[in-house]
Amino acid sequence: QRQMCIRDRVMTAAGPAPAWRTRLERVSAGALQRENVRAMITPGLGSEVLLGMSFLRHFEMRQQGDRLVIQSGQTSECGCNTVNGKAEFDFDVVVIGAGPGGYTAAFRAADLGLKVALVERYDALGGVCLNVGCIPSKALLHTAAVIDQAASMAQHGVSFGEPRIDLDALRSFKDGVVGKLTGGLAGMAKKRKVEVINGLAAFSGEHEMEIGSGSDKRAISFHQAIIAVGSTSVQLPGMPWGDPRLMDSTDALELEEIPDRLLVVGGGIIGLEMACVYDALGSEVTVVELTPSLMPGTDADLVKPLERRISKRYAGIHLETRVTGIDVADDA
Repeated sequence: QRQMCIRDRVMTAAGPAPAWRTRLERVSAGALQRENVRAMITPGLGSEVLLGMSFLRHFEMRQQGDRLVIQSGQTSECGCNTVNGKAEFDFDVVVIGAGPGGYTAAFRAADLGLKVALVERYDALGGVCLNVGCIPSKALLHTAAVIDQAASMAQHGVSFGEPRIDLDALRSFKDGVVGKLTGGLAGMAKKRKVEVINGLAAFSGEHEMEIGSGSDKRAISFHQAIIAVGSTSVQLPGMPWGDPRLMDSTDALELEEIPDRLLVVGGGIIGLEMACVYDALGSEVTVVELTPSLMPGTDADLVKPLERRISKRYAGIHLETRVTGIDVADDA
């Protein structure tokens, strides 16, 4: 009889080889995952079998007469899973970096039945985008848009008073938006049984990694690794970075204060986002850009209307201009 079952962590398929392939392809990944089967697919069984079971790794297959037997790895005395005496790894996949590239890779690997670890140096998942990039800046840009829309209603006969800015409340609103999204990612990781490990990762071998430092250091092994470490802000040379009046984009999102005047060095998307926010909150903004246009690489037809609008609002926009240095002086 041609049948397939999973019993005692052993799966068998009776019948000739074509029937094995048909039956193997008809077994759902979920059925095997429920049995927590992980082992090695040995070569030589044909691409049809391997394709049908591509969601698994480390399976031992052998032929016994007219039967195909698929056996998962056993546990050795040292606590390592082994197949034919060979040690398995702690994780099938380790992803370094929990930004949009990293967490999507980790979740996809977990959905395919792999044992996954997601390593992140910071406490919250989401990387730059969710924590100190796209999401908090969009939250503040929404506030800036509301302020601008309210002011523009005056020409339609509806006037509002000058906005009163509560920086603590505005910062709380921004942090709340970020917290909801990063908390959602943590829930998705838990649901998929992705192990989140906080710490700085360093490779210690071809399939080994150390995470953390000192007494908190943890060593793990893995079959494959994905590096998705993202980016950090570049500190331009010759700038007085110790001065609290000099900010990068991460500092600007903290809204420590709203300066009377703000110079934005760099007229790309990030620089202009911060310029729009601080302009709406009351700062006199000047933008300096090295290239001939704002938002380099963007379609000129999209840049022109924005440039016309902000040229009327900002104290100045200087294109093809290089900042050669900043001198520290008393508040002017």
